[in-house]
Amino acid sequence: MLRHRLLSIASALAVVSSFLIAGASSPAAEPPAVKKEAEKKEAAPVVEAPIVAPREGKREVIELFNGKDLQGWVGHTGKDGTKPYWSVADGVIVGRNEEEIKVSTYLLTERKFTDFRLTFDFKLAKSEMHSGVAIWGKLAPEKGDPFTYAGQLVMFPSGYGFYDLYGRAMIHQNAALAKPVGKQHDWNHIEVLAQGNRIRFVLNGKLISDWREPLPDRINEAPIGLQLHSNKVPQEVQFKNVVVETFPEDKLRTVTEVTQQRTETKLKQVSFKKPADKNAADNDDGKAEPLAFTPACCAGLGDVKKFRVYFGTYTAKDKSDGIYRSELDLATGKLSAPELAVATKSPSFLVVSPSRKFVYAVGESGGSSPDGKTKGGAVSAFSVDEATGNLTFINEQSSVGSGPCHITIDNAGKNVLIANYGGGDCGVLPINADGSLAPMSSHVQHAGEVADPKRQRSPHAHSINLDPANRFAFCADLGLDKIFIYRFDGASGKLAPN
Repeated sequence: MLRHRLLSIASALAVVSSFLIAGASSPAAEPPAVKKEAEKKEAAPVVEAPIVAPREGKREVIELFNGKDLQGWVGHTGKDGTKPYWSVADGVIVGRNEEEIKVSTYLLTERKFTDFRLTFDFKLAKSEMHSGVAIWGKLAPEKGDPFTYAGQLVMFPSGYGFYDLYGRAMIHQNAALAKPVGKQHDWNHIEVLAQGNRIRFVLNGKLISDWREPLPDRINEAPIGLQLHSNKVPQEVQFKNVVVETFPEDKLRTVTEVTQQRTETKLKQVSFKKPADKNAADNDDGKAEPLAFTPACCAGLGDVKKFRVYFGTYTAKDKSDGIYRSELDLATGKLSAPELAVATKSPSFLVVSPSRKFVYAVGESGGSSPDGKTKGGAVSAFSVDEATGNLTFINEQSSVGSGPCHITIDNAGKNVLIANYGGGDCGVLPINADGSLAPMSSHVQHAGEVADPKRQRSPHAHSINLDPANRFAFCADLGLDKIFIYRFDGASGKLAPN
């Protein structure tokens, strides 16, 4: 019964203000691997940078690495007479050398970019030499390797900072902030947001650098390069889940630390009671509905002050009217009084699109849309008013199974995936270009022996989630006491047994 009393929540659209980390912080001691390199040439002097606005273009979300091969990349892959430095193993891009590399070499995208968001996972598997991602530059074969790079390098781990390859040397230092956050020989999750002449670097959920290139003329439309550094000893670097978003929204996606630190202990219960009707019988017991708060930090530009938060509710017994919105003050941990964002029936779980322009909800009761047309479980789409946070109903589709209880969305914002508790099934609904939902494109019914016949008599899918690369979907089933793993194809919106 308690489960059915909990209110679902999804955090969305942040009200934020960006801040600028100093262009060159106090130099920190570098590890031996990069200290020698730094001694050769002093860091470039600090120059006041102009502000170049983000460029405009078509927004695309592209999986640069398909998990199988190096299609779309060029470099020393062992083909066409090149050296076998880059390969793929177990769904991971591997850069490895056994003999000395005299000139840093790069695995380069065939496509060129200017404004983009790059997210990926990185691991330094062998040696202490740093790696990095090169951007905004050009190939420099005259330096001794056909795939070496001249341009800006975002360095990690071991040595952190921004480095101008074959140019000004170290142009931005951030090791003092990055070292405590980075993992030397384990997986690190990284976001690089490059817009205009601005580079933001997020490491394992923490904003490390917010820096502007003081010489915008040095910015070129260029390949993105993964670095295998010059080295006298064997080394190995690994990359996976490499995704680029072209001409992205001016918001970071992976900053999480500030939200987790400031919200987990200070939230209070919030009542979603309707305004009192003096002419109606009083059926309220006067107690606030308990709030299940599960924050998902979806924007955090430096000095984050407030987040817009949406609450899903159950609307039975006149407790509430639909989806509510509040503002979360991260400094105090206080939520503003909830206001109705849109009236709809029992939107029990919500998810916000990556673009922050749409909210999607599952409704466990029939006719969950304002027009009440859909019977049984429903999945609804709403557009977001950026100024007010209010929601406008777009459309809804059937959840096919009964009692939908959980919804998630893929990284590209092209599909929602749902779990139906009552029906014991899960499915995928594609998202149209206007944010509306298309009918279910893939449906899987769970079956099998229940784990505890005294408690459950049938399957009960309880949640569905995607791995970071969006290649697999994991559906937890309470009735069968199992987690079902499916291969997920975002292009077709299909689930297949793994």
